[in-house]
Amino acid sequence: MSIDWQIQNAGEQSVIVYADCSDLDKANAAISQLHRQLVDSTLPITSMVPSYQSLLVSYDSDVMPYLDLRARIKALLPAEALEDKGGRRLTVPVCYGAGDVCDLDAVAKSTGIAVDEVIALHSETEYRVYAIGFAPGFAYMGSLDTRLQLPRMSTPRTAVPAGSLAIAESQTAIYPQASPGGWHILGQCAAPVFTLQPSHQTIWKVGDRVRFEPVAQSELAHVGISIDE
Repeated sequence: MSIDWQIQNAGEQSVIVYADCSDLDKANAAISQLHRQLVDSTLPITSMVPSYQSLLVSYDSDVMPYLDLRARIKALLPAEALEDKGGRRLTVPVCYGAGDVCDLDAVAKSTGIAVDEVIALHSETEYRVYAIGFAPGFAYMGSLDTRLQLPRMSTPRTAVPAGSLAIAESQTAIYPQASPGGWHILGQCAAPVFTLQPSHQTIWKVGDRVRFEPVAQSELAHVGISIDE
């Protein structure tokens, strides 16, 4: 599957690289691969922000001018979407149906699917971290099984507890801190997915693959997120 790459100037010391592909997973995999290549390169890059189908690259223009940087990045771009062999695999223990705020029964009713099947469909899917945003440590993951896809709530909650596992449209996520939110909550994750430690604020990286493991509420406080590098 081919990828149409575009590189655009984004200011005095930034460029945005776009991967246009009909398959979002392959586009995101290509962005993740490019991100890793640039991390390992000797280019004067000061920071990078990967997202769904784009990569924002900030650089030191005093060391390398825009046209030279563009040419160096262009030389790294694959014409085809390659098999994604990078990234990490995370297993996240979740107690479905737990929490002071939970929409599991409502989701089952809205989709016409039994609660047990909702849990099975959600937990048997491997998700890809497409982007991190909205709030620090909030990872947008997809793609959700089409049978579970629901629009965002018409009236968002003013407070969603930290650790809430939620779904909306084609994506799933865990709220890293207590915050307002309009996604449908399926359960609770006990392990923190965001901390204030500067060296390791969030467990997620764009390109990670994630599975959710159903556990009993009594186990939730005693299990942690496993990461396979």
